[in-house]
Amino acid sequence: SLLWSSLWPTSEKEIKEWMDSILNGKDGEDMLTKSIADLNKHFPGIGSVIIHERDTYMFCKLQQTALAFFRPQEYNGNELIGTYDRSPKTIVAVVGAGHCPGIRDLANKSSAAMVNGDY
Repeated sequence: SLLWSSLWPTSEKEIKEWMDSILNGKDGEDMLTKSIADLNKHFPGIGSVIIHERDTYMFCKLQQTALAFFRPQEYNGNELIGTYDRSPKTIVAVVGAGHCPGIRDLANKSSAAMVNGDY
């Protein structure tokens, strides 16, 4: 295999075709989504811990970070003083692809709860 790839390097087209076959199956669903669904089907406990609980943990940490930007940071004894900073902020988080749908769903639910006053 190493000798073959040294003598006949892979073309850009072949690499794109291979990546497309990995990312998009015949039915348009990517392999990662299928793998996670299979994991949850055969081992629901493991899928819950590996994916869903980590999604929740990461979302909570992102939410805590976001809220920290808006809190007044001055103290007078035990009391926070100052104005709340409501200017838009950008937080960049790098997470594994398998966690993006779960974190996005939690963020959407949290946003809806805030709009409805259930927060």
